[in-house]
Amino acid sequence: MKRIQNPVFIVSLCLLVVCLWLGFSLAGHRPLWNDEIFTECMLESAPLKRLFPVNEMEGNVTPLFYFIQKGITASLGYSVPAPWKERDWGYSDVYSQLVLRINPVFFMSLTIVSIFYFFSRFYSYGWGIYALIITLTSYMLWAYWTEARPYALWAFLSTLQSLLFLYIVDQKKKFGKAWSALAFIHILLPLTIMLGAIQVLAVSFLLWMVGYKNFRAYILLTLIPMALAVFYYFHSPMYGIWFSDGPLALISANFPKDRLFVLFVFAILWLGCLVKQKKGNGELPWNCSALKKGGAYFFLTALMLLGAGFLLLIYKIKSNTIQDGFPISNRYFMFLMPVGIVATVIFTKSIWEALAKQRWLQIGFLASFGILFILRTYNTFQLVRSFYHF
Repeated sequence: MKRIQNPVFIVSLCLLVVCLWLGFSLAGHRPLWNDEIFTECMLESAPLKRLFPVNEMEGNVTPLFYFIQKGITASLGYSVPAPWKERDWGYSDVYSQLVLRINPVFFMSLTIVSIFYFFSRFYSYGWGIYALIITLTSYMLWAYWTEARPYALWAFLSTLQSLLFLYIVDQKKKFGKAWSALAFIHILLPLTIMLGAIQVLAVSFLLWMVGYKNFRAYILLTLIPMALAVFYYFHSPMYGIWFSDGPLALISANFPKDRLFVLFVFAILWLGCLVKQKKGNGELPWNCSALKKGGAYFFLTALMLLGAGFLLLIYKIKSNTIQDGFPISNRYFMFLMPVGIVATVIFTKSIWEALAKQRWLQIGFLASFGILFILRTYNTFQLVRSFYHF
């Protein structure tokens, strides 16, 4: 009998089956809402030339999600129920809830499994399970797991981007398969949503700064994705926007306070190490070498948060107070969700190892994070119950 070469892969496949089952179960409990129905009504009547290279049918002009969605429904011979064609948005159809949500359920399930696989494969099963817990307690994952819109696809691509960046930096991989895969993801990001340009710039800048300085390698990684983002920007309609939630609420939905706490603790410990290194005297009660592995991802997290802050500033400048157009939603910052998940796992591991000889500091960190985590998780699942009706 052949020995299983990669048991992590087998476990991950089983987890994917569970996630798909759970996702479709949730999809059957949540009626489709106006945007999902309108998108499918538009897609059914739209020829491919109106979707690619520019989606002319919606405000989001990037085509990838809509192209995939049309392929799924066309291959299944799906047809929009007659009441929806007559704009009866209150009509409910369970079969449509399942078919139209194949796309988001699949990609959000892959998001969960990718994070578990990466940390189980390159760290340990323990850290893989911890990463799975952090992922499954993310509000935005549950909120958009079953929504037939581009956000689950965006979350999946953002997750792969973070994991590939971490792999390239940790494993010190040069311009090989991992780099090619990251370049492919960078091209898909602006084809999914224009805001992916923020992520492309952040990752490309950091890779250049840590030593990957081959200009030709950045043609696919950066120049082409940014050209696509600019192209779609100039083809996008300019609607009015306004704030219905405060800036902190928009960010914390994707990068909640307990994860910011872990980021803050890591930053304090690492700053202490940098000061000690500069002054060259005194001893610290933590191990600085344990923090080095998280350094590159700390800068990536900081750049992503700065990018979100810049985006908020642009929205603030363009927003109006008469509520004309569309409210700014937390889903516009979806790229922060996987960044926050990966950051929490990496920084928790670094902090725990750095404080290995300081048991009381370890316990204090764990207790503080645990309290914030439990309170936020409870509130998250109260919200989840409200819109999945269980």
